[in-house]
Amino acid sequence: MSSPYEDDAIRLIALRKEQLKELEEKLQKDPGWFSKKTLTKKIKQYKKDIEYLQTEIERYRRAVSWLRKTGEFSERVMKEHVPKPAEQGEATAGH
Repeated sequence: MSSPYEDDAIRLIALRKEQLKELEEKLQKDPGWFSKKTLTKKIKQYKKDIEYLQTEIERYRRAVSWLRKTGEFSERVMKEHVPKPAEQGEATAGH
C-alpha cells in the first residue's frame, strides 16, 4: 500500500525518465554545438531530479516504517503532552 506522496513521486520519476529519453534522442540527432551543450545540461539536471526523487522515496519509506514500529509509544506520548481543550482555554485566559 503506497501513500499519495509515494504515488506522486513515482509518477514524477516516470515523467522525468520519459523526458530524459526524449532529450537523449534529441541530443543524438541535433547537429548544433550550442543546442547540444544546452541539452547536455538539461539531461544532467533531469538525472539529478530522478536521483533526488528516488532518495526521497527511500527516506520517506524508512520514516514511515520507523513511525509504524514506534507507533504505540508515539501515541502515548502525544496523549500525555497535548493539552486538553479546557487547559488551552485556561492558558490563554491567564495571558
